Amino acid sequence: MGQLGLRTSRLGKQREMRVAIDLMRLGEVFSAICPDSPFDLVLCQGGKMYRVEVTGATPTKNGGLSHPHKKTSDRYDILAAVLLDGSIVYEGLPDA
Repeated sequence: MGQLGLRTSRLGKQREMRVAIDLMRLGEVFSAICPDSPFDLVLCQGGKMYRVEVTGATPTKNGGLSHPHKKTSDRYDILAAVLLDGSIVYEGLPDA
């Protein structure tokens, strides 16, 4: 079981849907069907495509975020970290 007593796969899918809905304000969003895809979503904005990886994260004492298993940025363009309160922190998000 993951955070909030949900199965890890269900919690991950909920995070992906939360991010997808949020990103729809910037362009079209597509979800990966393959469960072992190197990224979760694709954002199409202004003729460009961005690979989006979604992860859970917790704030650190120094004000950063802890998401230890998502450090290889060559597999995605945007990292969307979803906090326990449901807020989303993006790394690499292009300007709207």
